[in-house]
Amino acid sequence: VSSGGNVYSASGAFSDSPFLGPAFTPNVLNVRSRAEYESLSHFLWIAKDLSWWVAVEMEDRLPVFLIACAKAVTVLVAFLLLAHTADALLVARRDTEKKGSFSLTNLDGETVTKLGLVFWVLAMTVWSFGDMFYPDPEARIGAEVHLFSLDSSAGVEGPDSSRWWAAWCMAVGVFVLAAFWGSEAVAICRQGVSGVDRTEEPRDPPTGAGPPT
Repeated sequence: VSSGGNVYSASGAFSDSPFLGPAFTPNVLNVRSRAEYESLSHFLWIAKDLSWWVAVEMEDRLPVFLIACAKAVTVLVAFLLLAHTADALLVARRDTEKKGSFSLTNLDGETVTKLGLVFWVLAMTVWSFGDMFYPDPEARIGAEVHLFSLDSSAGVEGPDSSRWWAAWCMAVGVFVLAAFWGSEAVAICRQGVSGVDRTEEPRDPPTGAGPPT
């Protein structure tokens, strides 16, 4: 519910609003549509994962110089992807009809999805940097990650592992999404009980119309 009393659906009107450009990142590629804007995100993600794979999996097969280049590309693209994802969050917040502070009672589905993606990209960045610059011992690769344990051993990945920190970033993102959609489910259940349609804005009565009889 907005401050003016209007009621919106979880998705708001994001997909129907015109694309106004990036929020704070420079539009060097002259992106003019949401499709191009989202495509740029996909390109950055694929480029980061590909260079990450080369830097880690091909380390014993390629010259040191090429591996160093792959690591440098991964770092650069990871920061670009983080910036783009944060920008996408602000774009979603700017272009939807719901404005105001970040709270579960004043968010739409698009903004929450972008917020969850920020944590996911952060998780993948932490994981990739750990794999490239602070790799775990070979004997511990694939070991269990215990989120609520501060202990590390040969069979457990703890705070000294990038995967532990990445898992926490993922967990926070999942919590944000689950909390939002859980609140939406509760609101839908209440709607069913009260009979109020949350997808439509209340309409003013026709001019000159008297009170209902």
